[in-house]
Amino acid sequence: MRAGVLNRRLTIRVPSDQSDGSAEPTFVDGDEVWASIEPLSGRELFDAQTTRTEQVVRIRMRWRSDLTQKHQLRRGTVDYDIEAIMSAGERGRELEIIAVRHG
Repeated sequence: MRAGVLNRRLTIRVPSDQSDGSAEPTFVDGDEVWASIEPLSGRELFDAQTTRTEQVVRIRMRWRSDLTQKHQLRRGTVDYDIEAIMSAGERGRELEIIAVRHG
């Protein structure tokens, strides 16, 4: 993978062991990585008379063994929930991640 393709800086957010009693998981910032982000689809959801926008994206980054679906990715103030992680290519040098951006 050429480095110029990885043009977005993402923070890997790690699930926190501390529980504050809420149903929402809490995360702490971990490593920062370079990645590419490509929109795949988008849709609007109507929920309790409010509109939410949900966008599915493909994120590519260098391969790492510690990333799971329990993690979250963040770019600036935008969070991405990881839906699937796949090894891209045969050499195991790149990850392809399908994620959902909520906004």
